[in-house]
Amino acid sequence: MRNRVRSEAEQALFRPADAGFFTLPAEIVALRAKLAELEALQDQIRREPRPANPRASALQAVLADSTATSLDAALTAESRAESSAHDAEVRPTLLAEAVEHIENRLGAAVSDLADVILAEHLALALAEVVAAVKARVDIATTIPWNDARAVSRASEPVLEAYETVSAAADRYGALRAAQSFLQRLTSEPAREAFDVYGQVKNMRDVWAQQGQGYPPVPPPWPDELPARLVWFVTHGADLWIPTGPECEAHYLEQLPNLRETAAKALTPTVMAAG
Repeated sequence: MRNRVRSEAEQALFRPADAGFFTLPAEIVALRAKLAELEALQDQIRREPRPANPRASALQAVLADSTATSLDAALTAESRAESSAHDAEVRPTLLAEAVEHIENRLGAAVSDLADVILAEHLALALAEVVAAVKARVDIATTIPWNDARAVSRASEPVLEAYETVSAAADRYGALRAAQSFLQRLTSEPAREAFDVYGQVKNMRDVWAQQGQGYPPVPPPWPDELPARLVWFVTHGADLWIPTGPECEAHYLEQLPNLRETAAKALTPTVMAAG
């Protein structure tokens, strides 16, 4: 796993999973634990004092060994000291190779299990997010999301709804960041399919003009993520996290209607002359 990719994976996958926003496959969890163990050992070795001259250290060990009354005993003690010094030199290299090996396995596992992560982990977490918003949607529609002062003076039920939807929005943002990372990593689905149907399965029902016009027609939902989630729920948006093949198949299925739907949405109504 290259440094840049690992950094993105840490930001988009591993840290949000550690925070409890979603889970990851057991294989990835195990590889991360092994990698953390090896890197901790690397840090420990870096902090250990290392002799400037292993041969001199070996000689000091021989001289300090009061039992070395014979040449054979002295040579044995020196050999042990030299072997220990050699180990101290070799261990960092071996550890670095082990870390690289586990990093490569981790990168391959994330790529190979991308669809599993999407379908069996992120999608399940998204269902929980949507359910949490739906449970508070009646009150959530009355919340002034961009007015913190007004919210601070609101009733207890409103504050509870605010906290619930805000937490759901944080989790939703993490889910979409993880989904986008996996799309960039695997290049699946194709970018056009992902942009149209990667987040909302019935996108053409809720935003028929997406990607149309000049300048482009802006989306109808609010910018603030909590308010956007409430808008999605109240406007019938079918939020999903598809696998690459699922998104591609849905895009191809809808393709014949895309241009027709967009064209109708952009055609102004012409009033007949009276």
